[in-house]
Amino acid sequence: MLGQLQVLSAQSTGIPSFVYHRFGEAAYPSTNIALDTFAAHLSYLQQQQIETVTLSEALQRLKDGTSKVRQAVALTIDDGYRSVYTKAFPLLQQYGFTATLFIATQQVGKGHQVTWAEIRELEKAGWEIGLHSHSHAYFLNQPKEQQIAYFEQDLRQAIQAYTAHLGHAPTHYAYPYGEYDPSYTAILRKYGIHAAAAQHSGVLSAYSPRFALPRFPMNERFGTTSAFRLKANTQPLPVSQLDYHGPVVQQQPPDITIQLDSAMAQIDRLNCFWNGQAMCTAHQDEEDAYTYHITIAGTIQGRRNKVTLTAPGPEPDQWYWYSVPVFSPKQ
Repeated sequence: MLGQLQVLSAQSTGIPSFVYHRFGEAAYPSTNIALDTFAAHLSYLQQQQIETVTLSEALQRLKDGTSKVRQAVALTIDDGYRSVYTKAFPLLQQYGFTATLFIATQQVGKGHQVTWAEIRELEKAGWEIGLHSHSHAYFLNQPKEQQIAYFEQDLRQAIQAYTAHLGHAPTHYAYPYGEYDPSYTAILRKYGIHAAAAQHSGVLSAYSPRFALPRFPMNERFGTTSAFRLKANTQPLPVSQLDYHGPVVQQQPPDITIQLDSAMAQIDRLNCFWNGQAMCTAHQDEEDAYTYHITIAGTIQGRRNKVTLTAPGPEPDQWYWYSVPVFSPKQ
């Protein structure tokens, strides 16, 4: 149950969060954003006077309630490919923006990855540096009885390397491939991690669970300028409780129940998509108008699946957005 996890306490408007990987590396379209497209993203933010904030600053603003009066987005980057330093960094400097970079410590300085010296330069320039594990492994592939020990050992190694090279301990984490099990939360807290990000689309808000934060993936398919503009103006669907047997499943998609915050929700139409297709339905509960039961007609498609719920907002081209990740490691 997502509702049992710690959520941000203050009610406020949301902060859209984005995750990038590669910049100007057209050979990798699933993780790449073209440089002219990325520049268009930054130009739009500047024109609209939308601030960029680190992930930790976004969470603090939501907690303090300051996001109500200051429009912002959180830009995050996973993996630490060298194009982050050689291509994204100069563009962000040009616009006066910063970002949060999540690094897999075992990969730093190898192949086409940033070096520790470059990471220190980014941090000095105002970037936030978080962990993306040590090995960047598929943790969910491990048998359940071994998985937690494996995850904890990897986290210890990552923290040791991070602290040795940066001189302080990490406080934020991004799951490799966006995959996680709820049992990871206790391990992350044990080692001083304050929050963790996944890769299912959505807006940071008072309802976001601290250890399953949503981010809109940006690549050549989903990161067009028009898509970025729409998502930069998206608000969080006020889901105050989520019930489902997930996120890790075996064969069948789970049944999902959500409850909307009755003080915040004014939803005229709730749309439901399974892996981007209209293959699920949201049925309003007969006794509670703020409770919806989600039934999925589609099948599991690969390791990473998701339900996306949207509703039109009060302004033209404005949407409320929420998604639920579903992982099937055996696929």
